Amino acid sequence: MASGQSASGLSPAIPAGYYWFACGIAGHAEAGMWGVLISSTSVTTPYYVTSS
Repeated sequence: MASGQSASGLSPAIPAGYYWFACGIAGHAEAGMWGVLISSTSVTTPYYVTSS
């Protein structure tokens, strides 16, 4: 994604919790290409939003 863009969609069931994820390309995570995913049993409509 280019800077300023966002994406959303459905994902499969993920156990409730907090998950960290990072870009696997050398130097990218250190440059800020990482995020936090929060999964909750109280969400009634599964979704995700990603932005840069």
